[in-house]
Amino acid sequence: VFVTQALDSDFTDENRQKCAEAARPLINAVDELTTFASSPEFASKPAKISAQARQAQEPITQSGKSMIEGACNMLQAAKQLAVNPRDPPTYQMYSFHSKSVSESIKRLVSSIKDMAPGQHECDNAIEHLNITIRDLDQASLAAISQKLTPRDEKSLKAYQEQMINSAREILDRIDLIRQAAKEEPQNLGHLISTVSSYFEPLTRSAIGSASKTVNSKQQMNILDLTKTVAESALQFMYACKEGGGNPKASHTHGPIDNAADDMKDVLQDLLQTMEEAASQAGVVNSMIDTITKAIARTDERQIDRMSIIETLSFVDHQTNMVRLAKQIARTAQDMIGKSTTNVGQLGVLANQLTRDFVALANDSLGAAQAANSTEIGNRIRSTVQDLGKSCVELVQDAGNLQGNPTDQFTLKELSDHAKSVQERVSSDLHLVQLKTIV
Repeated sequence: VFVTQALDSDFTDENRQKCAEAARPLINAVDELTTFASSPEFASKPAKISAQARQAQEPITQSGKSMIEGACNMLQAAKQLAVNPRDPPTYQMYSFHSKSVSESIKRLVSSIKDMAPGQHECDNAIEHLNITIRDLDQASLAAISQKLTPRDEKSLKAYQEQMINSAREILDRIDLIRQAAKEEPQNLGHLISTVSSYFEPLTRSAIGSASKTVNSKQQMNILDLTKTVAESALQFMYACKEGGGNPKASHTHGPIDNAADDMKDVLQDLLQTMEEAASQAGVVNSMIDTITKAIARTDERQIDRMSIIETLSFVDHQTNMVRLAKQIARTAQDMIGKSTTNVGQLGVLANQLTRDFVALANDSLGAAQAANSTEIGNRIRSTVQDLGKSCVELVQDAGNLQGNPTDQFTLKELSDHAKSVQERVSSDLHLVQLKTIV
């Protein structure tokens, strides 16, 4: 740069020679870089379509090609028919090519629909659910004829916990699938495959749990409820496949919503039945996990809009929260009484406490969003989270006391934690009712 400036100010042979010598290393470096970049290992390669991708495209390309060829032939026949309208062979040729174009268009539309995102996954899920229903039917027939052999892979408690966990995972994804089936085709396939994968352990655990249940009526109840869940899921898959994530296909959105709601209802029935059975046996792990997830969810700032009833006002959410909080306080008080008179009922009460807190946590999400300020929303979240932590401790104590009813230390812990829950409820009620005045 300096020698170039010197040459520009004083164009002499000496400065010209210095400029040439200074430029020589730069020219050599550029030549080396050009040679290096032009080597075959750095040469660009044209994009290639794999054989699998080409095979997937073939139905669409072939249908499109047939449609174009048929249209060209139809135009040629129409041109000849315009010259000689009374020529029967020409008219027959025109009809033949017209029919060919119509069939090509139908094949093209069908191919595009079949290749849409999520269609293949929906077909696989439908096939898997049909197999699941057949397995449950066979298990039901075996149970009716008293030939359902007990499964020894796991204990009854383990089967019950796996059923509850699988059912909850499915339930948590229904609204996501509903939304994807109506307007998010890019997410539909993955969500469908994920939910479908949970039906295999759900079915296996249902059959295992029924095989270890002595009461034949309870056996049939478990198998029938699980089959109802699978059948409702099958209808949901058909509705999702029809919707395909197309926001303009509004005529499919109603059936998708109905199928999703039906599936949620039967899943909740199954969960309630299994949680009550598990809680009577002193299994509280699933309840603790459910409360913990509800606590974590209250701290999420980005909430799925399908999980909140947006038409409710803050007062509506407040009314629901007050009702649920009072129910939680009553349940905690009942647990203190049953801890000394009927320990076997603690599991049922703990299950009721869990369901009420989950509903309270869901209402707190709507209340926090409908609140007048961020500060109010944060305080609602904080108080609900504190209540949830006390509920976890109380449910844990209920499970421990069922395992050892004579443990005085656990009995005292349960009483203390139940009182802590009641105190948290009083704090929540005061906060929520105060915010209405504010």
